[in-house]
Amino acid sequence: VQATALGVRTYDDRISDLSPQARQARVEQARAFLARLERIPVAQLSPADQVNHAILRRSLNEDVEGWR
Repeated sequence: VQATALGVRTYDDRISDLSPQARQARVEQARAFLARLERIPVAQLSPADQVNHAILRRSLNEDVEGWR
């Protein structure tokens, strides 16, 4: 994105699709992953993995909630 902003078009094919349809698809993927994540028994994870689980869950929730 920075290169494009500076006029370098070499990397334009790597810019994410920001269309509403593409955003909706990413949100659906986040919802599906969040559903899988919620099935993991957190108490059985190591303390470090519990932290990672919580961070990932929050990030996915923010993605889903941000779409609303």
